[in-house]
Amino acid sequence: MALNIGRKGRLYVVKEAGTAGGNGAGYGQVQDGSSASNTLSAAARGIRHTDYKASFDPFNRVNSPEKKTSPGQVLIFDRRTTAGLGSLAALVRPSGVINTVGEADPVFEAAFGAKRNVTLSTTVASAGTTTGATLTSGAGLAINDAVLITCPDGKKRARILLTVAGAVVTWAPALPTGQQPANGAAVKAGLCYQLTTDLSISLAFLHCFSGFRRELRGAGIEKLSLMLDANLEPSFTASGPAADHKSDAGAVADPTAFTQVGGNPPSGIVGDTLIGNNAYLMKKAQIDLANNLTVRNTEYGANSDTGVASELYRDGRRVIGVSLDAFVESAATLYDLAKAGTTASFFNQTGRTEGNIIVVYCPKVNWDVADTDEPEGPAGWGFKGVGLESADAANDELFLAFL
Repeated sequence: MALNIGRKGRLYVVKEAGTAGGNGAGYGQVQDGSSASNTLSAAARGIRHTDYKASFDPFNRVNSPEKKTSPGQVLIFDRRTTAGLGSLAALVRPSGVINTVGEADPVFEAAFGAKRNVTLSTTVASAGTTTGATLTSGAGLAINDAVLITCPDGKKRARILLTVAGAVVTWAPALPTGQQPANGAAVKAGLCYQLTTDLSISLAFLHCFSGFRRELRGAGIEKLSLMLDANLEPSFTASGPAADHKSDAGAVADPTAFTQVGGNPPSGIVGDTLIGNNAYLMKKAQIDLANNLTVRNTEYGANSDTGVASELYRDGRRVIGVSLDAFVESAATLYDLAKAGTTASFFNQTGRTEGNIIVVYCPKVNWDVADTDEPEGPAGWGFKGVGLESADAANDELFLAFL
């Protein structure tokens, strides 16, 4: 018997069929290509990762509380099956080609609930400003879509659309002063993950070692954390409840091959952070999305008397947390806003090369006044905030885009 080396583990993921917009017959079922389901056992489902943990207890046994003569335990009772995605950690990898989804696409879609992938390559026709323009074509564009604008300094800056009226659009945050796009400047639309009121998208995972494989079914993304660092590539962690777990013969086949999409992701060396419309020299940030998802498995006779979860549902309100570290300087950019109780947006773009750009945007953040540390070196601020909707049912606290 040979040892299985952790670095050789391969991970595959697919969105379960039948769950878009409401849990259907596909929830928690084998995704092997039969019955119009997706195929999990395929090289194209591969996702590069740094850590994967799945939990599973088929019995959750408890001791009998009944009285008995001796102090030992004789009787134990079975309880419902539980499973979960304990942790998935990976780099945030763009595909390298605009409008082509990356390896982690199913994870991001399951965390947010929806995605918009608009294929549009147009130009500025007239009236270019730092906050909008009239485009040659606005075909397919909608509010909250992500666009990539080529500015006079040659840099490509991503923005999120605020309004769309035919070919006339406005965006946020504002472009830097003097960087309003000229007539003829290129504008392209891209891929943007967006929050939804209902969230029922579930995933199936397959993890393979040599001679041992395990399959997780009916997994929902309850928590997604995005980590941004000025000297690292963006990364994420994901976790959540699941329905069931199969291993070896009970799992789908090992694809053996593994398709990689995209090259190296961009790092925090290239890009910028904006608070409102103002550039901010942050050191690192983390955005935490908590969906308050749980599984349905608490009823008599549920799921044909198996006790296995039959669907996902949201059990409470969604929470968006934002944390940010920076040096103590430029108090007016964020510290003074927090002290005054003024909300301000958080925007980060990592990378400048088309097809390899990552955008994280929270349009309205309620910031707490930062704690200030006092080391021997430069003093630092640690800001924390909560992302808010602009209005009821807007579902616009957080966007993740690739351009």
